[in-house]
Amino acid sequence: MIASIQILAIVPYEELSPIFQQAATKFPELSVSVLVYNAETILLDIRKAVTEKAMDVIIAHREGISFLTPYIDVPAVPLEFSPYDILRAIRAGQCCNEPFAVVGSPDVISSARLLAEINNEKLHLHEYQNDRQARSCFSTVLEEKINLVITDMSCAGIADSFGLCTIPLNYGRESVNHALSEAGSIVSQIYKMASEDLPLREILSATGTCIAIYTSTWECCYKNAAMESILTDKLENSLLNRSKELTDKKEIYFTIRSKTQIYSVKAVRFTGRKLFFTFYIETGIAWASPSPCVQIEYDRHAKIDMGIQFIADEKTKSVIQQIRESNTSVFPIFIYGETGTGTVQCVRFIHSISIYKNNPFIRVNCELLTEKYWQSLVNNVNSPLNSNNCTVYFKKLQCLSDPMQQILDSYIEDTLLTRRNQVICSAYGNIHELVKNGGFRHSLYNKLYGLPIRLPSLNECPEQIPTIASIFLSRYNEIFSKQVIGFEPAAITLLQHFHWSVNLDQLERTVRMLVSSAKGSYITADEVKSALNYPDIRNTDTSWLSLDSTLDVIEGNIIEKILLEENMNFSKAAKRLGINRSTLWRKRRDLNIDL
Repeated sequence: MIASIQILAIVPYEELSPIFQQAATKFPELSVSVLVYNAETILLDIRKAVTEKAMDVIIAHREGISFLTPYIDVPAVPLEFSPYDILRAIRAGQCCNEPFAVVGSPDVISSARLLAEINNEKLHLHEYQNDRQARSCFSTVLEEKINLVITDMSCAGIADSFGLCTIPLNYGRESVNHALSEAGSIVSQIYKMASEDLPLREILSATGTCIAIYTSTWECCYKNAAMESILTDKLENSLLNRSKELTDKKEIYFTIRSKTQIYSVKAVRFTGRKLFFTFYIETGIAWASPSPCVQIEYDRHAKIDMGIQFIADEKTKSVIQQIRESNTSVFPIFIYGETGTGTVQCVRFIHSISIYKNNPFIRVNCELLTEKYWQSLVNNVNSPLNSNNCTVYFKKLQCLSDPMQQILDSYIEDTLLTRRNQVICSAYGNIHELVKNGGFRHSLYNKLYGLPIRLPSLNECPEQIPTIASIFLSRYNEIFSKQVIGFEPAAITLLQHFHWSVNLDQLERTVRMLVSSAKGSYITADEVKSALNYPDIRNTDTSWLSLDSTLDVIEGNIIEKILLEENMNFSKAAKRLGINRSTLWRKRRDLNIDL
């Protein structure tokens, strides 16, 4: 039998106090104290109430909980409007015989929308999440020539400032009863867990997640068996160093890397009667054979240069916005386009807005893979492909040989790779033609072609060239310590009418050359014309092949030219050159061909 549960109810308006007191009589195990919310004194009022009566749980409206969460050390239960509360207010508005709007939080608007659908009614609904958005909603209501709004008491004052009449959205007995019941249930569960301490410890010890709890003086007061197996002095010191960030945050996420292991860490600060730091560690990746074929980026604090991202038309932007809003990893993403359109930057950008943005980013360069290494990658139990909740990026997917494609096809089927991780693939050229002509397995294509993103060429988007060129100009002004202001209009026109065969890469080389050799404040048309005729820029010109160079340079130029013409498809390029893929890869490495 537990003692009476002490509940502090923080109500947004005085009239709600008697409803709480009356409802509390139906819960004999609860002792309820009521406090009217006052933003100026609320923290002092709560501390006094908690000190005097040792409150077990707090009930407050959602806005109050959002404000109080960093400062309170007891569980908080939200007081939410019931569908009956919202329906009563809507019926009151309909009795006024004039148009009205409902302005409320996402929960309120969701319930109002459902009620409108059930009753086959049309309502003017406006959703907000903060005071600034609420003001915008009320301004829109006025533009719709509506003078009556249904809103909760916290925004009634804002509505009044717009000269709007309000029907208050009030909490009814159903809402109060539900909150009291939830509060009592939570505290009862806490008491039950405390009284059954040993089974709880056994559960924590058996879990695969590594858990450790430290005091404010950095004494370890608990660690489960999983944590015991990995904890070293070096790892413990790393945790201590990062715990300093918890002084002004309630929880943080970070990663720690050893020679063969990456640890994903969640750290939580708990400030009850004592200060504790709890660490939850997942050990998802262990890869003992680092290779240029596979790279793992694990530091979430690494800065990604988003100055020049990728070429995107309106359709591409729409798909990426869809990815941002859906916040899901259900579908693999397939990115394709010409060489130099920014596929890698697009992949990194998608990772940065995904739900896995704080988890490792695993890049598999299919161009460099050999069949032997590919076998070890998919068959090794410690392979990074066996990790969960990461972004896995297959770069230049079209370079996989047919046997490798078959292995990847089976691996995805057997291990549910695309359900465990966000999988992103990129390919140069027309992947659809490869599938159609039998150059790429149709079954693998279907598994990976979930959400396609086609990056257009620079020649398709000449209107973007002034902006992109200006960004490159700013970058190389800094690198070369120059103060070039911009381009003359005729210079921009020349850039827009030039045929960019290697897209962003080629444009960047051009701007780099122009800035480094610029004489005045503006880049002129003559300077652009001269740069565009330079052999290193105009790689479609016959001047790309100079017989005055050494044999290695001539061979490198030929290989570079063929690779570009075949959109980096090594199989096709090797066939044209009369050599196998392995030889082509080795020559590219030895001749330092960097595309």
